[in-house]
Amino acid sequence: MRGISSANRVEENQTSVSTVVRAVVEREYLTVRHLVGLMSDGVTAVDLWDGGPVPDEPVTYIGLERPEELRPHSRVITVENLRDLIPG
Repeated sequence: MRGISSANRVEENQTSVSTVVRAVVEREYLTVRHLVGLMSDGVTAVDLWDGGPVPDEPVTYIGLERPEELRPHSRVITVENLRDLIPG
């Protein structure tokens, strides 16, 4: 490696290397559950759909595939547009 030989020694950089490794290993990933919690904010009702009848009004649906029986004007979030949940 080029540079100062003392700066390229792992033994001399153990603290900074362990800090970086710990940050990578202990990282908390953003989950869909967390995003739904941010969307509901305690004001909006969040219900888990068990595959039964859908509500009579438009809903925001988050899942792997769009159910065919959703009402018009429902917002559907699937894997293809999951990034739309993150405000930009």
